[in-house]
Parts: sequence; structure tokens; C-alpha cells
Amino acid sequence: MRPLTKAVGIAALILVPIAGMAASQTETNSNATQQWHQGILAGYQSLAAEAGDLSVAAVDYCSAPEQAARDTLEQAWLDTFLAWQLVRFVDFGPVENDNLAWQFQFWPDPKNLIARKASYLLNSEDPISGEVIAESGVAVQGFPMLEYLLYDEPLNASDNALPAEKTCGLLRAVAGHIETNSQQLRDQWQTFRKDYLATEQYRDTTIRAGMAALEILEDRRLAQPMG
Repeated sequence: MRPLTKAVGIAALILVPIAGMAASQTETNSNATQQWHQGILAGYQSLAAEAGDLSVAAVDYCSAPEQAARDTLEQAWLDTFLAWQLVRFVDFGPVENDNLAWQFQFWPDPKNLIARKASYLLNSEDPISGEVIAESGVAVQGFPMLEYLLYDEPLNASDNALPAEKTCGLLRAVAGHIETNSQQLRDQWQTFRKDYLATEQYRDTTIRAGMAALEILEDRRLAQPMG
């Protein structure tokens, strides 16, 4: 696609009606960009809300580890993870800060770092806190770690299975980390609005990010597992 400024310049040299069409296209692009920013903001707001519920569910389950609380926790993990998937294609802007995307979802993990990091933390004599999680690297900090704690069969057959005290500490800390990052991302995207709307490049960047996400979904998440 040619730059909009070049297209408008050419139109101005030819016919007034064509120049009018270019102006109309400019307005259309502006409206689309505003809608994209608002749509992504809505996604980040949903992520922050679901992450808050997830953090609460983790605390509630560890306080009273009954089956109903476990079911609520697992559903909260799924809801929050799906909310993240809706905005994961956005690979520019605030999500680039501090490796936030990797903090939410460390993937792929060919070296099984998630399990190794979990084993280290669970078998360490040091207490697990939010500060420890923040300093432990992206393999510890996001949805895959919670998935490991909830569903890994060897872990769930061991003494460290939930609701073991140390494992619950890790569960709560990681859920809290996701909540904090979700709120940060929501707030920073709102602040980013002015730059996003004023920078023409972000229009094309948004489209490319969406297309890249579709290609990853097709080639790596569907085609590879299906052979």
C-alpha cells in the first residue's frame, strides 16, 4: 500500500473529486484506527478483570481447598488465559516493555524450564513471594506455570500437589503477578492512545500483527500438532 501522503499529493494534481475521495479515505482510516485502539483497550480491560478474579480464586482455593473452589480456580485460569489470547496478537506498544508478552506466556518451552523452575522453587527452603516471582524470569511468571501447577500429572501425584502450602504460595504469587501485569498493560495502553492515533505507522503495524497471529495459529499451533 502506498503512503497516504503520496496518494493525496497525486490526487491533488489531477482532479478535485479524487482529492475529495482521498480526504474521505483519511477520515475512514482515522475512524478505523480509533476503533482498533478501543477494541484492544476493551481486550486489555477484560484481561485485567479476569486476572483479578483469578487472583481471588487462587487465594480462596488455598484458604479452603474444596472441590468447588478448585473448579472455580480452574475456570478462572481458563477465562483469563482466553482473555489473554484475544489480545496476544498485539506485539507492539506497552506489551513490549519488560518482556510483558513473555511474562504472560512463556512458549514454546523445549527445555522444560517451567517444570524445572517450579521444582527449584518448591524444593527451596526460601519462602515464595511476589518479589521472588518478579525476579525468577519469564518461565515462572505466567499462565504456563499456573497450568503446570494445576494439571501436571507427575506434580499432582507428588507431595507438592496442590493444595500443598509451598505450591499454594507459588500459585498465589504467580496469579498476583499476572493480575499486576494485566492492570499495568491496561493502564499503559490507555496512555498510549495519543501516540497510537497520531502515528500512521501503527495502522499497518496492527494489520501485520493480526496477520502474523493467524499464521502462527495455522502453522505452529494447528498444523504441527496435527502433523
